[in-house]
Amino acid sequence: MSVVFAVSSALITRDLDPNSSIISRRCVEDVLMISQRTPSAGDPIDATKWTCTALCALALCELISPTSGQLWDLLGRAMSMLDDLCAEYHLVHRDLDDDYRRIERSLLKLECSTAMHFRRPSPFCAMRLSVSSDKPSVSTDLPDELKVMSHLFDIAERFTTLPRPSDSLMESLIPLQMQLASTDSHVSIQSATLYTALHPLLTDWDMATKGMLDSHSKRLRLVIAHSASTVINHFARLDGEKRIISLWMAADKVLEAGLVWATYLMHRRTAPTEYEPSAPMGPLVAMSPILKVSALLASFSARWESGIAHAQAWESLVELLWNVV
Repeated sequence: MSVVFAVSSALITRDLDPNSSIISRRCVEDVLMISQRTPSAGDPIDATKWTCTALCALALCELISPTSGQLWDLLGRAMSMLDDLCAEYHLVHRDLDDDYRRIERSLLKLECSTAMHFRRPSPFCAMRLSVSSDKPSVSTDLPDELKVMSHLFDIAERFTTLPRPSDSLMESLIPLQMQLASTDSHVSIQSATLYTALHPLLTDWDMATKGMLDSHSKRLRLVIAHSASTVINHFARLDGEKRIISLWMAADKVLEAGLVWATYLMHRRTAPTEYEPSAPMGPLVAMSPILKVSALLASFSARWESGIAHAQAWESLVELLWNVV
C-alpha cells in the first residue's frame, strides 16, 4: 500500500492539491525505506521483489514530480535488483512468474521513456529488444515505446553523421509497417513519433531549402507536419483524460511538435509552390494545433512551475507566426 499511496499522493499534490505535499513527501519516504531495507531471513525472492518494486515506484514519483534529480540512479538500481531477482529464481530452479514479468515490463517502460526523452541509448532496453527479436512470442509483451526507440536513435544518428541526408534514406529508417503513404492514412502515435523525428528535413533551413522538391519530398514534408499534429492531438486527449504521468516530458514533446507544425505553416506562406498541397488548408485546420499547444503548455505550467519557460518560448514563436502568416 505504501507504493500506491506514494504514487497517488504525488499525482494529487501536482494536479489537485499542492497543500498535500507534506503527505506526499512522507509517503515517498516510506517507499524509500522499503528500497533500503536489509534482507531478512525470510524468502529472498519476495524481499528482492519488493525492493525492485519500491525503486520503480520512486522513479515513477520522480517522473511525476522531479525533485531529487536521481531518476537515472533509481532506474539503474532497479535494473541491478531485477538482475539479482532473476538470479535468485534460477538459483532455486524456479520459472520466472507473472510478478517478475510485471516488474520487468514496468521497468522497461520507465527506462525506455526516460532514454528516449534524454536521447540516451539504454543497454537494458537494447538487450531486451535483442531477446525479443530472437523470440517473436516475447515481442508482443514489449511496451510500445521500446518498439520505436531503436528507430528513433537510428534517425538521430543519421542526422548527426550525414550533413544533408536524402529524404528517401531517412524515411527508409521507419519500419515499413509504420510508413504512411499519405496524410489520409490512419496515423498511430508510434508512426507519428517516428515521422516527427524526421522534422530536420522541414525545420533545418539548409535541408528545407535545398532546391525544388519532387513529389516524394513534398509528400514526406506534409506527412511530417501532420504527424506533429497527431502528436499534439494525442497529448491533448491524454491531458483531457488526466492520463499524463510526466508533465515535463510531455511539455518537451508538445513544444517540439508545435514547432514542427508552426514551421510547416511558415513554409506554406513563404514557399507556397513547394509546400502548398493541391487542397487548400482552411484557417481552422491551420490554427487548431497552434491553439492546442498553447492550451496544453498553459495547463502544464499551472501544475509544474518550470513549465512556464516552455509556455513563454511558445508564445514568442506564436507572435512571430502571426507576423509571417
